[in-house]
Amino acid sequence: MCLSIPTKLFLAPLLLLCIVIFPTVSATPDPIYYSSLNEILYEDYSGIQHVDSSSPAWDITGVAKNSVGDVFAAISCETVSCHYDGWKLLKNGSAIQGASVQHINTVDVDIHDNVFFAVSNTVYQIAPSGGSASVAFSLSPEWTVTGANADSEGNLFVSAVCEPNDCPVLESRFYKNGSIIYVVFDEPITDLSVDIRDNVYFSQGDGVYLVPSLLPTTPVRVHTDPNHWIIEGVGVDSQQNILTVSACEGEASCPMTVIGNLYRGTTLLDTVANDYFTDVDVQPTLPVVLVHGIYSNDTIWNAFEAYYPGTTFAVGAVNGLPGLFPNNSDIHLLDDQLKSALVQLKALSGYKKFDVVAHSMGGLVTRTYIASNEYDNDVRRLIMLGTPNEGAPIADSWIAPFFGSLAGLDPADTARKQMNVGSLFIRELNAKNNDQKKRGVQYYSIAGTDLPNSLALVALVCVAQPSYCQGKVTDSIVPMSSVNFIGTCTHDGVTHTDALGATYYTSPSTLVAIHQLLTEGKNNLPRCPIA
Repeated sequence: MCLSIPTKLFLAPLLLLCIVIFPTVSATPDPIYYSSLNEILYEDYSGIQHVDSSSPAWDITGVAKNSVGDVFAAISCETVSCHYDGWKLLKNGSAIQGASVQHINTVDVDIHDNVFFAVSNTVYQIAPSGGSASVAFSLSPEWTVTGANADSEGNLFVSAVCEPNDCPVLESRFYKNGSIIYVVFDEPITDLSVDIRDNVYFSQGDGVYLVPSLLPTTPVRVHTDPNHWIIEGVGVDSQQNILTVSACEGEASCPMTVIGNLYRGTTLLDTVANDYFTDVDVQPTLPVVLVHGIYSNDTIWNAFEAYYPGTTFAVGAVNGLPGLFPNNSDIHLLDDQLKSALVQLKALSGYKKFDVVAHSMGGLVTRTYIASNEYDNDVRRLIMLGTPNEGAPIADSWIAPFFGSLAGLDPADTARKQMNVGSLFIRELNAKNNDQKKRGVQYYSIAGTDLPNSLALVALVCVAQPSYCQGKVTDSIVPMSSVNFIGTCTHDGVTHTDALGATYYTSPSTLVAIHQLLTEGKNNLPRCPIA
């Protein structure tokens, strides 16, 4: 639970003065992973960094990164050391698939972290949880798959080429769920990419073409390589910048025998001589929906929105309200407001999936939506801050109704009662825990471990809930053991609400940790003890 502005004013004389300096993160486009024949590189606007290398005998043909930081690389060998024919799929530098025959042509990761890779004429898929690869699509032997990925709804797109020695002329095809939707002759389709709005892009010759997600029209040319070189790979970031790698091999326009370029739009980011870049990948940052807790509103997110460089939407603002309303009404009604906000965002922005950062009761609101029959597979990652997943003892204390009378907008104070330890609401929601996990959402929690920064408030908390001052680790409102229920839990030295001290949405270290979870699926905070 968190306290409203009236409650904070009531307690203000008891608080110590605290000056908070927020960390800075520049608003930059998404980082880029790209590969040359023997090296994987990373460009994050602080410079270009080396990620990994292959041995000289092996060529890197594709690179992709998932949402939790795993880097996948496709490598093939055409030398005597591997009998001129062999391939491997690497995950963070270690082989997870491979064979001594055929070639691996490409690897990509969809928005759900499914991995797609193509070996000769066949596309394989590995689930986000790992395991063995299954065949997702296959063509007759004369065809070579050059690109494969899926949109948010699971539609599989594949590009393939047939060389003149196997077909009467050079022919390229573009498939959706096994059906041909585009054919071109005399020019290869070399790669494809799916953006976070489900628009599909593919590279053909010196151009990039767009297949709009809602318009079944002929692909539209949206980019041309500045030098009119062959584009080997294409990616699209969350700002819809087109990333390409292009190559020139011994042509009149090349100043060297072989040269490769990496572009964002028409801006040259990197170049390589006597080599070329083979692929480019962007794991775009998803927009973030912010869900506050009980007795609160959207204004708690002001500091986070000023700090975070990505796109954010406060749930109340989307619905034209100050926040969830009434802020202490039945959680089953509040989750309808979250659903309404997501429906509107998808319709207006074209985004298909979101990350959610939720404080306190907001985590229960989001979990309720994910567990419901109305869930539309539109949440990738839920980050819960001090959420009472197993209830909060203080919600049933003598002081709790006082908070509701000051800050609650629903006289029944239903949400507070639902957050009592062992309440019917908590039992029913947690009984659906396995179903929630099966829906593919990544769950993360941050628990606070500090009591208030005022001795008077410490005394008040200890009287209201003695266990909080008798060894139970808590953020002054919610115990760590209740936060640490589903997914990965880390902890920081913060209180539950800014009426008590530095909190989840004002503490610089916690803001950094949230940013890390949103971009990499992990943070540097210590893990919570095993519950």
